[in-house]
Amino acid sequence: MKVSSANSAPNEVHPVLPEGANIFSRKVARSGHISFEGRPYFISKALAGRYDLVFVSNSLQYARDWQALLGRLAEAGVGWLFLSHVPLVEAAPAYVVAQRPSWVGYETEYLSWVFNRAELLSAAAAAGLVLEREFLMVGETYEIAGAPEQCDNGGFLFRIGRQ
Repeated sequence: MKVSSANSAPNEVHPVLPEGANIFSRKVARSGHISFEGRPYFISKALAGRYDLVFVSNSLQYARDWQALLGRLAEAGVGWLFLSHVPLVEAAPAYVVAQRPSWVGYETEYLSWVFNRAELLSAAAAAGLVLEREFLMVGETYEIAGAPEQCDNGGFLFRIGRQ
């Protein structure tokens, strides 16, 4: 697997970071948004509850083990799970990009997934999620140099419960 760069000049493809490398910046870690276990704060606190609707926007792609997180999100819900602003490709396998958002003032780099739609839906079904509706986030595309396929952002409304 290769890591493509997004939001940098020039964009280039890099090898995947070694196991144990963290996808969160040092600034985020210092701000207290990371728990002592190395997991994002919201995972260790918010998923302890049970919710009628679990809403996840523009964040699943930042989890190293997104399949496990998707399972935990499904377990936290009793009715619905809505994934919004999910970067998706159709033909290429899922890949990882290195984002460098210096253009908005963040002097850092972090990794995120671009999901293959079929792989994401398969993982969702394995987590007990049933697809109800799919959404295209119009106008939300990114040019990623060296990527195997350019992505679009989408959204999914799942009913929680086995088919």
